[in-house]
Amino acid sequence: MTQKRIWKGYTGALNSVIQLQNRRIQLPFSYLTGRTWVDRGEGLDAFWFTGRLSSTLVYSDDDGESWQQSLSELKVHTPSIGLYGELIEDD
Repeated sequence: MTQKRIWKGYTGALNSVIQLQNRRIQLPFSYLTGRTWVDRGEGLDAFWFTGRLSSTLVYSDDDGESWQQSLSELKVHTPSIGLYGELIEDD
C-alpha cells in the first residue's frame, strides 16, 4: 500500500481509528481552525468563543483508496479566553 495524504493542515492527536463491520474506516481527529478571540466566526459563533480547534471525522468506504470528511464539526464553548478547549474541573 502506498502512502496517501488524506488531510492537509495541523491536526491534534490521532487517538483512534476503527473499521466497522460494513468495512467503512473512520478516523476522528481535531484540527486547527482560523478562529481567534477577535474573529470568532459568524452566526452564533460570533457571540461566544469555541477555541481554535474543532473535531471532525474522515471516512473511507473503499479500504482507504478515497476519503471523505464528515459534514459535521464538533466545537465546544470555551469558558475562558486562555483555554483551547481543555476541560476545567471544579475543586
